[in-house]
Amino acid sequence: MKEALLYLSDIKTRLAASLAVVAITIAAEHVSEDRGYFRACLTLVNGDFLEVSEYYVIQAGVPTTQEYRYQWMDHARQKLIRRWDNAEHFPDLPHFPHHG
Repeated sequence: MKEALLYLSDIKTRLAASLAVVAITIAAEHVSEDRGYFRACLTLVNGDFLEVSEYYVIQAGVPTTQEYRYQWMDHARQKLIRRWDNAEHFPDLPHFPHHG
């Protein structure tokens, strides 16, 4: 569980240290011996909203991202600015499964 907890701690530390982020709300976090999940809602310096989530596993002591999703919206959360994820629902995209 040590590696999974360290990785989660590193994610939260990097978000907290980011000059682009002014507020963080942790929506979910789960950690077990060899895997973890993290979801947070961020307020950016310009007031925009960014939701981040990641599911990772520890393989040979190294965290490996299995699934991720980042959704950036305007401050009112009405307009999608950009979304990145690796969901396998558009196999014909050039960088499948990573797409935005």
